Amino acid sequence: MYLNQITIIGNATRDAESKTTDNGKQRTRFAVAVSRGKDQPVDFFEVTCWDKPRVEEIVAKGSLVLVQGAMRSYKDANDNRHWGISADKVLLMNSKKKPKNSRQDDYEIYDPVG
Repeated sequence: MYLNQITIIGNATRDAESKTTDNGKQRTRFAVAVSRGKDQPVDFFEVTCWDKPRVEEIVAKGSLVLVQGAMRSYKDANDNRHWGISADKVLLMNSKKKPKNSRQDDYEIYDPVG
């Protein structure tokens, strides 16, 4: 049996942005900074959600989020390997913005799987 699961809690470093791919899927991306403690370096994770439109509405720069998903590696244009998370779950722990026409209960917790 194999398991690829990671859970992080940190602050979004930029607003979530969505784009539609050539094959019609919606890809939403944002990044999360996770502190390891005083005098320790900060870890940065690129987060990708597929076909989850509400993520763009609720995740803003500075928002505290819990992200759960699978680790993925990718190479940039210079052939450097980077790691990111393909998110199964995004839990908004506090928000820097509120979606239009929403009550607070509508956006505090977002579970793309459920």
